[in-house]
Amino acid sequence: MVRREILIPGKADGADYGIALFDRLQQLKSQKEELDGKRGLIFRDSDVENAIQIVDSEIETVQGELAKAAGTKQREPNK
Repeated sequence: MVRREILIPGKADGADYGIALFDRLQQLKSQKEELDGKRGLIFRDSDVENAIQIVDSEIETVQGELAKAAGTKQREPNK
């Protein structure tokens, strides 16, 4: 199975990259909400639970990448 990746032309530290990461994060959160709605109240479906774990992991990865991109763009204080 192929992992979904974000393909963004240009530099990986620009504003467009940050916006694309934010958009991806919103998409993943929406997917997680959809999967949460498919969870059984009494009986758990292992496939749904596994999918939720994968989406959670991807959310953490994208959040880390977004934080990393934001950290590299911090400005030096004005003197």
